Amino acid sequence: MQLDRALQHKILTELTDCFPNPSSQDFFDQLIAQHSQDHVLGNLLYLDGHGLIKLKTDQGLNHKEVLWTLTEPTVQAFDFLANDGGLSAILNNGSVKPDNHAGTDQANKFNQI
Repeated sequence: MQLDRALQHKILTELTDCFPNPSSQDFFDQLIAQHSQDHVLGNLLYLDGHGLIKLKTDQGLNHKEVLWTLTEPTVQAFDFLANDGGLSAILNNGSVKPDNHAGTDQANKFNQI
């Protein structure tokens, strides 16, 4: 499988633009018509593996079948596309304050950060 950043961006944009409604089956069918089914599935699995989408699949006879209209973007997808860190950056931002009773060596480590 080859990673296809343009395809991944197209998928993420489609899913986030439609949210909270599902993307159309027609959009997915067009992706398959433009690319191979394995190529699209591989990139969907990649996005799912990175937590950017919640991919819904069903095991068919010869391969996994994508349940496209049940596939959703995650909050990480929105933050990724916004490229601003999103709420995740704000909520995960903690500060460390050195203990006044810590030794000089430990205080110096905090000053170097």
